[in-house]
Amino acid sequence: MLATSLGVMALALPLAFMVTVLLHPFWSWLETTTGLESMGRHGPASWCYGTIWGLIVLAVFLPVGLRRARTLFAPAKNYPGKRLS
Repeated sequence: MLATSLGVMALALPLAFMVTVLLHPFWSWLETTTGLESMGRHGPASWCYGTIWGLIVLAVFLPVGLRRARTLFAPAKNYPGKRLS
């Protein structure tokens, strides 16, 4: 499970880089609208890359975690040999 999680997080890095660069107009708009420093001389600020990477990882792991929680807390199913009160 740990290796899979690390693999997903590592594969999200290049995707996050591409998405962050493609969102260049959004980061420029955000900076001019809010004054939040999001564009440097050479592209988006480092927090922009981290934010997009975190959102991608969350988008991958949230459904997996919800599915796992649903199976952990699901009511027990009746099976042959189980006595019902």
